[in-house]
Amino acid sequence: MIDAEQIENWQRDNADGLAAAAEYVRRAEKGLPADRLCDGAVGALLVAKGIHAQQVIMDLQADALAALADELRARGSDAMRLYSKDAKRG
Repeated sequence: MIDAEQIENWQRDNADGLAAAAEYVRRAEKGLPADRLCDGAVGALLVAKGIHAQQVIMDLQADALAALADELRARGSDAMRLYSKDAKRG
């Protein structure tokens, strides 16, 4: 599990890339020509860094949702169990 400091560091390290990716999308939605969506090669690298950061975020979210689903499934299974080692009659 990651702590708050690691999250803050990650956000700080990826802020430029995430902002560049958001700006790229804004320009694309505005209808600008493809050659004006990012600021040259440096801008393209920042957009790629931002896309990678977004992929990491989505992977972490997917893992968290899968873990939550597994936990809820286990709780449901425990709640519907017919026999228990702790039960007086078993």
